Amino acid sequence: MGQKDYLFKHSPWEESTRIPLVVRVPGVAEHPVSLIDLYPTPVDLCDLKGDTFKNKKGLPLDGHRVRQFLKNPKTEEWAGPNGALTTIFAYNSKRFDELKRENFDPDNQHWVYRTKRWRYIRYNDGQEELYDHDNDPRELKNLADSPEYQKIKVKLNKEMQNLRKK
Repeated sequence: MGQKDYLFKHSPWEESTRIPLVVRVPGVAEHPVSLIDLYPTPVDLCDLKGDTFKNKKGLPLDGHRVRQFLKNPKTEEWAGPNGALTTIFAYNSKRFDELKRENFDPDNQHWVYRTKRWRYIRYNDGQEELYDHDNDPRELKNLADSPEYQKIKVKLNKEMQNLRKK
């Protein structure tokens, strides 16, 4: 079986959502970045000019460059978010061709927010999970219902919601 006896990769936990970004530089940088941060980085490093619009309906480029981590892997300076956001598509149909429009509503998906230390998961039914990677890197102890972690959970949820609005 897979992580937490879940067979499929379509899950919100570390082993399924983590995609290593390996850049060979002296030192080690350990800051969560998203795949959306990859494109702005070579654009910045190569000093490319122009826009990213396919047509007038397009939107500005999203993501944040990671140049500062390449220059100084130990830097804490980062213009981007405190963590990486992941969505897990949640549909209720057994057949993909029966999917309805409401299945694609962002509020109907499962959301994951991963910072250096924490993983916060909010399912579309309101259930939550919270893991402390400093003390539980395998995500075995869900802290979401522990009273002493409520402030952390609220803070992470707020950061996650702010990223979703962008």
